[in-house]
Amino acid sequence: MPSPTRVERLHLRHANSKHFLLDNGQSQVEIYLQPVHYLDDAGVWLDIDSTLRASGDYVRCVNRRAPVRLSRYADGSATIDDRRGRSITYRPVGPAHVKGSHAKHILTHVDAWPSTDLQWITSTSGLVKLLTLKSDASPASYLFNVASEGLSLSQDADGIIRARSGEEVIFVLTRPWCHDAAGVDGPVTYALEDGAIRVSVDAAWLGEESRAWPVELDPTTIQPGVEGKDAFISASVPGTNYGANTNLNAGGDGAGAEYRSLVEFVLTSYIGLYACSAATFDLWCYSELSATDYTVEAHRIEASWGELTVTWTNQPAHSAGIIGSVSVTGTASWFSMNVQSLVQDWLDSVYANYGIKVVNANPTTVNSLKYFYSSDYTVDATKDPRLVLTLNGLPTATPSALNGTVGAPATCNDDVSPQLPWTYADPVESSAQTQYQVQLYTSTGDLVVDTGTVVSANAFYNCAANLLDYGVTYKWRVRAYDGTNWSYWSSWVYFTTILSAPVGLTATGHAAAAHTDLAWTAHAGEDVYGYKVYRKLHDAADSTYIQVNYTSVITNAHIDDTAQKGIAYAYAVTALANDGYESVKSTHADGTVTFTGYWVGDAARKIGLMPKWVRPRLASARVALDGAAVNQDYGYGPRQLVVEFRYDTIAERDALFDLWPAGEAKSYRDEKGYVIRGTLIGDVSEDIVQIPGSTTMGWLTFTIAEVTA
Repeated sequence: MPSPTRVERLHLRHANSKHFLLDNGQSQVEIYLQPVHYLDDAGVWLDIDSTLRASGDYVRCVNRRAPVRLSRYADGSATIDDRRGRSITYRPVGPAHVKGSHAKHILTHVDAWPSTDLQWITSTSGLVKLLTLKSDASPASYLFNVASEGLSLSQDADGIIRARSGEEVIFVLTRPWCHDAAGVDGPVTYALEDGAIRVSVDAAWLGEESRAWPVELDPTTIQPGVEGKDAFISASVPGTNYGANTNLNAGGDGAGAEYRSLVEFVLTSYIGLYACSAATFDLWCYSELSATDYTVEAHRIEASWGELTVTWTNQPAHSAGIIGSVSVTGTASWFSMNVQSLVQDWLDSVYANYGIKVVNANPTTVNSLKYFYSSDYTVDATKDPRLVLTLNGLPTATPSALNGTVGAPATCNDDVSPQLPWTYADPVESSAQTQYQVQLYTSTGDLVVDTGTVVSANAFYNCAANLLDYGVTYKWRVRAYDGTNWSYWSSWVYFTTILSAPVGLTATGHAAAAHTDLAWTAHAGEDVYGYKVYRKLHDAADSTYIQVNYTSVITNAHIDDTAQKGIAYAYAVTALANDGYESVKSTHADGTVTFTGYWVGDAARKIGLMPKWVRPRLASARVALDGAAVNQDYGYGPRQLVVEFRYDTIAERDALFDLWPAGEAKSYRDEKGYVIRGTLIGDVSEDIVQIPGSTTMGWLTFTIAEVTA
């Protein structure tokens, strides 16, 4: 039966774990001892990348929780920081000014000291400085000046150097280890000395004839956090801690002395929501003292222990019962132990999680020792110990609309009371949704609504009327309840509320009235109260649009009576919401009003005298009782215009009379945009001229009184 396919659920990432959804409805979690993700400045868990990249005279590694900057030269600086302005900077004392070379996550300085190479290695959780002593010409002692920013360094009673900010431990400088090419461990010390750290190997041990070169010396800087922990212990050296070594051991050495290993994983809180249907504890075997197959067993650890302090002497007790086991046959391979019952007991709080002790079933058999990589193995972090859990599926609630990303929000058009829908599923138990909870925030983190627990089978939430504002980006998430278990929260999804542009804009020139009629489709968006009308020269840039109406247009029509004659314009319209939000401009419509002379009608006009606006004085005269004449001045009356037109045909004459039907107010304007709305007053005078051999022509003189309403 093929293995189920899986998709990573990125929003459930943690520093040390990856979460996958299987196509059979179950979930799978891979838990590591060291971080596989780091939290970036935007609060997103990203894959750690320890690759060094060149940057001038430095190489850098920034895609991780503790960024590193390393000088290309052996006598330069090496800095590690915690992304909060706190850092440690090393500077080797006395090396040659040699330029190093870097490959992937390792910067190597060959012969930085006589017959000694210096390597800086970026691991998933820290910075390793590895010294490789290549011959008996190598120095036995090395000094590094140390500067710290926002931290104080101290060497504690357990011999470990820690960098603190107040009481908080930010960096741990683990005790160094040392071994030769034959795997023989050597005595090594390190100590703070007036702002410097000295690392020394016992000179007599180095000078022994049996010494197998090269000798590796590894003082490591790590950043503490939620990592798990691992270490091996040895009956042959019962008081020595091996928590910083790159290997885990189980079995008997060449003299039959027993080695054991301890491993503790951190189980994130959300895992406790599940029932664990399968769990494997995986170790990568890279070496062995003999090719004989030996069984390695897993036991439950029964008390707390410290990665950098545990020894054979102070090791915690472990259960007599075997939790899981595997026959280790060969090397360069994963070996997995079934620990499902133990993990479920941890999740059910039957036992506290103190980890797993790895014991060889033939613990004191000579050369039964098996070597596995520890979490301090920096060459290939994918071979670190891991715990793989398969979990029965909980119900899921996945937003099905308005579900964009933070970088590409979905668009919510013309609606500030949207429906937020999701897809509910319960692939394992097939139970119906009975409750839900929705949280809605602005993208900047302001709470808009938290529904709390809502008893409903509906897979949607309807926002209250006018709950949102146009032009704002929101984020929301949902979780659902199946009557037994809550789902975990969905990932945050994003949308932006947009008021769309009006459509259907037309612009029709009205020659007789000397204006352009604008009309568009009434906007159906929620909370729309009006429009703005814009105009520009037809071929001009959009940035030259000017607003035509100075108060909002309430209806979906407008008359532009301010355009100049014969000019081609482009018009656009925007919609306005009650909260002041304005949509983008509509697709433009073209409009041109064409007319001849100063007045616009249905026929060509020939102007006689230049028309002039006048304001007549309003006055009255009467005779008082005493016989005196009384004149009353009422000021100026409405404007009047007297204009004379020539006609050359009877049809033109008739068209001129149609300009102002008797008693009807009409609007006309001159070529400069001055508008008059008026009625014909008095008689129209006519002067007819007969020219032999030609058509009849004449002049008509109109007097128009302005009407203001």
